[in-house]
Amino acid sequence: MKNLLKQTEAVLNQELFRQQKINQLLAKACFRDDVFNRAIFSNCTKKQKIEIVQTILRRILKKPGLIVVSVRYQKDLKELGAHSAVMDIVAIDGDGQKYNLEFQMSPPLSFARLETYSSFMIKASLRSGQEYSELKHTWVIFITNQRYWTDTKEKIFDSDPVVLYEICKVIDNQHGRRIRSTHSHLYVVDAL
Repeated sequence: MKNLLKQTEAVLNQELFRQQKINQLLAKACFRDDVFNRAIFSNCTKKQKIEIVQTILRRILKKPGLIVVSVRYQKDLKELGAHSAVMDIVAIDGDGQKYNLEFQMSPPLSFARLETYSSFMIKASLRSGQEYSELKHTWVIFITNQRYWTDTKEKIFDSDPVVLYEICKVIDNQHGRRIRSTHSHLYVVDAL
């Protein structure tokens, strides 16, 4: 009988320990965590996924009329012989514009990474045979609690929790003329 009680007590202690671990993980859970996001998105209907992403995009971009028609979670963009990326969420609106939401739990968040993801989005938005004039706008949005860029050590946020970064390339160094990217929009959002 004593042996049975000891075994029962051991099982109860293991279950208590397991429940404590689960509670600790849940306390740390955050919408920016891939595991947490996967759990949410795998239990949502297509309509619910669209509503969640549409709400996030409308608030960040201040576009109350934005209509999302498609959402893909964990979109894998593989490149032969080049760097690949797994995009957290890729959405498409009614006008064919593409949005990439990236949830950053921890550093490093570099401007080079933001620019690379933007390049992936631009490349993926132009199908074979399409004219360059048909290129749609792309939006890359990183949601982070990081305060400084890891590559430049510059501050990301001042007072506004949503910052738009525009890529500006020098096209004629001799005369200092510049051209702005008109199709790529880069945002960083303060998760706090």
